[in-house]
Amino acid sequence: AIIDEDTYDTAQDLLQENRRRRMEGCASSTLLGGLLVCGKCGAKYGKCKTGTKKYGYKYHYGCFSRSKKIPAAVKDPSCRNKYYDIAKLDDAITEQIKQLALDPAYFQTLKQPDDAPQIKAIKQQLKTINAQLSRFLDLYGTGRFSINDLDAKTQPLTEQREQLQKELDRLQASRRHISNDQAIQLAEAFDAATFEEKQIIIKQLIDKIIINDDDINIYWNFI
Repeated sequence: AIIDEDTYDTAQDLLQENRRRRMEGCASSTLLGGLLVCGKCGAKYGKCKTGTKKYGYKYHYGCFSRSKKIPAAVKDPSCRNKYYDIAKLDDAITEQIKQLALDPAYFQTLKQPDDAPQIKAIKQQLKTINAQLSRFLDLYGTGRFSINDLDAKTQPLTEQREQLQKELDRLQASRRHISNDQAIQLAEAFDAATFEEKQIIIKQLIDKIIINDDDINIYWNFI
C-alpha cells in the first residue's frame, strides 16, 4: 500500500464529504479551493472572473472582498489584495508538495508561519490583560488599592482571560495534524492521483494558505 490504513480511511471520509458537497453544488473546481485566505482582510480566496466581454475573461484566484463575488463573504469592501493566476499558484503549491516526496531533508527547511490572525489577536489580548492584572496587583501591594478595589478591577479581567484562553485552546486543538511519514506517503501518491484525489491530498497536507500580495504562507498540517 502507498499510504497506511488510517490515512486512507481519513482520505476516504474527505472524499465522501467532497462528493456530498458536489451534489449540493458547493464543490470547488480548483485544486486549492477552500484553503486560500486573504492576509489583508481575512476573507476567503476563490475562483474569480476578471476582464470584459469585449476583451475576454480570465479566471484567477481572488479575494472575495475584492471580487464581491459572494456578498456574504466580503470582509472589507476596500481590500485590494492581488489576484493570482490559477495555474501558476496551483503549480507553486504542488511543487512544494512534490518536494516533500523527493527530499526528506526538505522538512527541515519548513517553518510554520506566524499564528493565524485570530490566534495571534487572542494572544495579544491575553498579554494585555496579564499586564493590567499585574499593574493592579502592584497598586494593591503599594497600598493604593484596597482588597475590594482589587477584586472589582481584577474579577472582570480574570473572567475575560479565562474565556479567551478557552477560545485559544479550542482553536489550537482544532488544527489537524499528521506525522511526517504520513505527509511523505501522501506526497508520493500525489502525481498519480486524480484531480479530486489531489484536492483531498492537499487538504490533508495543508491547513490553510494565507496570501498577502506577494507573500504566500503555507500552514502545513505536519509541523
